[in-house]
Amino acid sequence: FFLTYILTDGFGNPSGNTTVVISTSLGESYSTRTNSDGQIMISYGPRDSTGVITVTARSAVNASVITHQNLEFVSTAPTDMLLTASPQVMPSHDVDAALTAAIRAKVMDTKGNPVDNETVTFQIVNIINDSAQTSPPVLLATSALTNQNGYAIVEFVPGTFETDWQAANFDETATATCDVVAIWNATSRTLPLEWKNFPYLSVETEVFPETVAVNDTVDVTIRLIGNGWALQPDPIDVMLCMDRSGSMLQNNPDRMVQTISAAKIFNAQMSPARDQVGLVSFGNWGWTDIFSYSYRYWAGSDSTYYDDASYIAANYPGNPKNYGGYATLDLPLSYDHAVVEAAIEGLVPYGGTPMRYGLYEAGKELIANSNPKAVKAAILLSDGDWNTGGDPKGGYGAVSLTDIGTGSVITWMANNNIKIYTIRLGSSGNEADLTSYAAETGGRYYYAPSGDDLAAIYTEIAGDLKTEASVDTEMDIAFTGIEVNNATYAGDAADVVRYVYLNGASTTIESWNFTHTITPRYTIDQTADWNAGRSLNFGVDDIGTIRLNQTWETHFLLRMMQGGNINIFGPGSVISFDGGNSTLSLPDTFITAVPNLTAAGVNFTTLQIEHFASPNRDNVTDTLQLTWELNYSGQFPVTQLLRYQRQGDPSFVQFRKLTATPPFASPLPQSTTLDIRKLNPGEYRIWIIARAADAPDDTRYLDGWITFGTAGGAYIRIQ
Repeated sequence: FFLTYILTDGFGNPSGNTTVVISTSLGESYSTRTNSDGQIMISYGPRDSTGVITVTARSAVNASVITHQNLEFVSTAPTDMLLTASPQVMPSHDVDAALTAAIRAKVMDTKGNPVDNETVTFQIVNIINDSAQTSPPVLLATSALTNQNGYAIVEFVPGTFETDWQAANFDETATATCDVVAIWNATSRTLPLEWKNFPYLSVETEVFPETVAVNDTVDVTIRLIGNGWALQPDPIDVMLCMDRSGSMLQNNPDRMVQTISAAKIFNAQMSPARDQVGLVSFGNWGWTDIFSYSYRYWAGSDSTYYDDASYIAANYPGNPKNYGGYATLDLPLSYDHAVVEAAIEGLVPYGGTPMRYGLYEAGKELIANSNPKAVKAAILLSDGDWNTGGDPKGGYGAVSLTDIGTGSVITWMANNNIKIYTIRLGSSGNEADLTSYAAETGGRYYYAPSGDDLAAIYTEIAGDLKTEASVDTEMDIAFTGIEVNNATYAGDAADVVRYVYLNGASTTIESWNFTHTITPRYTIDQTADWNAGRSLNFGVDDIGTIRLNQTWETHFLLRMMQGGNINIFGPGSVISFDGGNSTLSLPDTFITAVPNLTAAGVNFTTLQIEHFASPNRDNVTDTLQLTWELNYSGQFPVTQLLRYQRQGDPSFVQFRKLTATPPFASPLPQSTTLDIRKLNPGEYRIWIIARAADAPDDTRYLDGWITFGTAGGAYIRIQ
């Protein structure tokens, strides 16, 4: 133990060079004198035996100036182990390949103190597979040493389920479970884990500190993360239905070339793991060679022949080509987007505009081979009126087609849940027809005056096809039935824990995603919930709608009323979503409360950030260099958070989190960089916050504001 005493006079001034008598309940006694600051620092122990010793400090010149301190010595021999995981119910590996669960075994002594350098082994048992599972769960390590906080930590990777919807074992609501066993000496603990491919959310919990004295408070964090399969966009199956008539050669670069470029941009915005793209084109039937076309001079400069050969060679690698019909299935629906791009590049324009045939071929492919769960769409692009084959809506002069006859291809596609997006390129073409095709099927009509407009249109269509799923979420945290020392507590939960309201700290709610704050932090008082039913209730108004990649977080305080290893969430704690059709349980979350645990003395710990600066702030291009020194005299990891905020923006962005773990020599040089290439132009404030468990936060700002980018226009740097 390290004890610090400060002796002052009646006015609060330090009493320097004054004798103080230090005595203990064991009969030990000695005297010493204060320094010029009126301060004395002593250490006591270690001792081989356990027990409580009272240390008394008394002024030799005024016996009424006295203070007592109890020091409790406990065995550092480990006696128990707890096992937790966060998350305990998680998305399967096919849903989120980056997600793992941290399996944490905590080894403690009799007072709940962490014990380091203990070996814990881990194993997976009792795997219950879903038939859709294609690979089993694994532990990235099977043993670990406990760290200074008493934790042996290994990462758990959940199993993988079949993702091919055409496979016989595909299951869109697959679930599997297993147990993880942790073994330390003769002690073992078992924890059930579960993974699914369909939940909307995963849940993480934290408590700080994890070991406290009875009557102290702990900060409990619950974090809901929208990373489930059910929040992923629906798959998309889309057929590009592209006009390859001769008039597509007009302009320079011509309409076909610009259409090919825009269609490739669209293809790149689809997900190869989820979305299928196919290609139908319509135009000439038979041998198609631009050099034999009567309007070949449209290639390149529209009114001359001199550049035709070089232009065609450069832009039409598929020329010449033999098309087997007025409309051809150039590529069936495919997840291989490189193959799609090659098919698009192989188009050769020539002939008329048999649009009815083209839409029919696109519809046939979508009906026959589309993913049943996919959003189905055809994107029709044409620069002219339909002719060969008649009106896509059918009627007099329309060619008869299987399953449709001379009826409407548009209605047939609408009845099969296929949206048609139509693009009219140039001033020709029937706007009314193209508008009606889109309206009847739930698609949209677009007008592109020139090929330059196509890239933006195809990009907008890609965004329109991507559905955004969300789920209304509620959470009830029940404390009745919580576990104390692995046994259910049958009495009033308030005998074990009590909710504490504190404005700004308990209960707080906030939400964010990768790019911005969704719900700024605010505080609610849940005392009424606690008094009514020993629970904390979060309704739809509190949590709201969770979307993909969104994180919702709450913090609340609990006061520990009795000692033991306490699993704070009762069996009735549940997160429900989708109108209650799906639920998640909260993971096991332990707090160790120690009876009569007293402070072991005062040790002044310093934490300072010094010399925070940027060596290249006056000549920054791609990255801003940041340097500083960390001064710290404690024993806990130091978290360093780096943030910036653009002038006029409502919130800051945290761009780096660094951790420095003692022991290290102070001052400790530190550095990092900020990539400014994607930042919006403006004036930026940059700062760092240092945090440790045993010292106040320290914040340092970079001097002044820094300008990134140039407002008022876009420029090209020539180097």
